[in-house]
Amino acid sequence: MFVLLLGAWVTCVSSTAYGASYYVDCNFGSNGNAGNTPQAAWRTPLEVALHSANQGFLPGDAIYFKRDCTWYEGVSLTSSGQSGSNIVIDSFSDNAPPTAPAGVGRPPHLTGYLPIADAYWSVYSGNVWVSKPLFDNNGSGGDNCWNDSNCVPCPVQGVLYSCLSQPLAAVAAVRFGTVWGNGAFNGGAGSVAGVTQNRDWFFDPNTQLLYVYCSGCSASVKPPDFYGQVVPIVSPTTMLNLNGVQYVTVQHLLIDWFTGYGVQVQATAPAISDHIWLANMAVDSEVENGTAPVAFYVHPNGTPTDIHLYNTEGLFGRHSGPEKKESAMAFLLAALHAPEAASKTDVVDRDRFMQGLSKMIDGAVECLNASS
Repeated sequence: MFVLLLGAWVTCVSSTAYGASYYVDCNFGSNGNAGNTPQAAWRTPLEVALHSANQGFLPGDAIYFKRDCTWYEGVSLTSSGQSGSNIVIDSFSDNAPPTAPAGVGRPPHLTGYLPIADAYWSVYSGNVWVSKPLFDNNGSGGDNCWNDSNCVPCPVQGVLYSCLSQPLAAVAAVRFGTVWGNGAFNGGAGSVAGVTQNRDWFFDPNTQLLYVYCSGCSASVKPPDFYGQVVPIVSPTTMLNLNGVQYVTVQHLLIDWFTGYGVQVQATAPAISDHIWLANMAVDSEVENGTAPVAFYVHPNGTPTDIHLYNTEGLFGRHSGPEKKESAMAFLLAALHAPEAASKTDVVDRDRFMQGLSKMIDGAVECLNASS
């Protein structure tokens, strides 16, 4: 049974035992750090995935992402806690002590939306323009932008790093102002030679260069000036991937502009994902990709009994009030039709029960419509 709880008043979910703490800070972190204090924080979520896959996080460990930070990549966790000692992913800020790490500021932001500013564009040939590399590979897969400044950068303590922490296999799509570019998803024009009209684009994974067509561009009018903005979607298929984990709590994250899944809970037999709490999260995407993107996708293998969603906005983000209510009602109806859920629900008058739920959702939608 999946335990689904939509709570407008829930503000904190916590585990009862504490282990080691790890920190990720986009501004003052370094991937060469140990990550175990705010002063020695990691810089990117990639280090979380590497630590989880190699050394492994232990029950009671916590991973804190810095508030007011943005990362153009996802987070993957394959480590598990144990009963009474969850592994926790949460946020922190400078003014918050470790015992109350959430702090103030915008929640840690995981996004696939990477605007490329004027300074990083140059003429390739004719009306075709080329960006600096989205990832400046040093030949061994590491970032060389700190050395030669040849990248679309995200500065850290005055040092230029590529906004990505590893080479990108593909750009899913490119947004020109408010209009999506031409061509195939994950391919664009297919080659530089195919970039022949406005909003055509092509990304070369070997060089990490993005090519776009701009008939109205000049030395003083770069592609972002002409179109309003040029934004490749660089997200992985899944932004938060919980794979074969148990006793994990995740909260206080903002996730958007992904191509597949915002949050995916999965497992491959014989592993199982269970005893998971997802709380106080906004997950949304406007990428046009068929039946995707999906905000929360749970397919954890086996028969999990204890997966919770508290105070999350995923199905409802960036839609009208009626659409939000329709999505919420459909989601709750699906839960009610689940055999195990029904066996745990003592509903004598189902019509009155649904009317009551409808009123609750009206209130929740009113709150969502009043928030940014």
